[in-house]
Amino acid sequence: MSRTRRERCRWRPDSRWRHAQPPGSYDVVDDGELIRYVGLQRDPDSGLAIGVFQVASRAKRDEHMPADLRAQLGAALRWFGEHLAVPRRFSHHRDGWRRAAGGAWVRTPLAISWFKPDATVHLARIVAVVGQLRAAGIAVREIRTRRPGYVTYEDRHQVVAVPFSDTRVGDDGGGMERPES
Repeated sequence: MSRTRRERCRWRPDSRWRHAQPPGSYDVVDDGELIRYVGLQRDPDSGLAIGVFQVASRAKRDEHMPADLRAQLGAALRWFGEHLAVPRRFSHHRDGWRRAAGGAWVRTPLAISWFKPDATVHLARIVAVVGQLRAAGIAVREIRTRRPGYVTYEDRHQVVAVPFSDTRVGDDGGGMERPES
């Protein structure tokens, strides 16, 4: 007797004791908490706080910022452009299209990026960028999490994940805010 398509394609855990967690999802990170730096502004498409790279890019283009700070931010962003891979996917779907809650097809990214705790060189550089932004009066906060969500991209330095539905996406991306130091 042949199995139905639903039975053939349904994911099942390897053993009956493993929790039903689909492949490619981080529920708890064994190596420590993932780290993300965000600004106070929200992305209009996702409703999440914008990441530090967007904050730095906006500050670099701001004509009211001192020229030396804009030059330092430009150099830092160029360094990250050379030493941090650009994720291939920010969505579960191969081409990025998904159906929104209203039923329309949209192509906005859902996933957010997190630094791994062992990416020490990258973290040191991003902390320097955060210090420059704070010195310029731009608020940046640190968020940490052990549950980033469904992973769409991962390399040695970063994890890009769509947050789980039970995380507080509108608040802080599912992470725990750390006080500024």
